[in-house]
Amino acid sequence: MPVERCSEGGKPGFRFGSSGKCYTYTEGDTPGMRRAREKARTQERAAYASGFTGKSYGDTEYDFLNEILLAEEVSC
Repeated sequence: MPVERCSEGGKPGFRFGSSGKCYTYTEGDTPGMRRAREKARTQERAAYASGFTGKSYGDTEYDFLNEILLAEEVSC
C-alpha cells in the first residue's frame, strides 16, 4: 500500500493506504505538506514494524530501502 493523497475538512493531505489517518496541511504550505507526508510515512513504517506484510510500492529500490529501515527498527 502506498502513501496516497487524501482530503479532510476541505484540506489536502496524505495517508498510508486507503483507510489510514489523513494528515492534512494548508494548500500552498510546502513545509506543512512535507510534514504531512512524513507523518503518513511514519504511519507506514509503524504498520510494517507491527507485522503488516502488504507491498507499499512496486518500486524495487523503495522496497529495498524499506527492508533496511525495518531491519534497523527490529534490531534496536
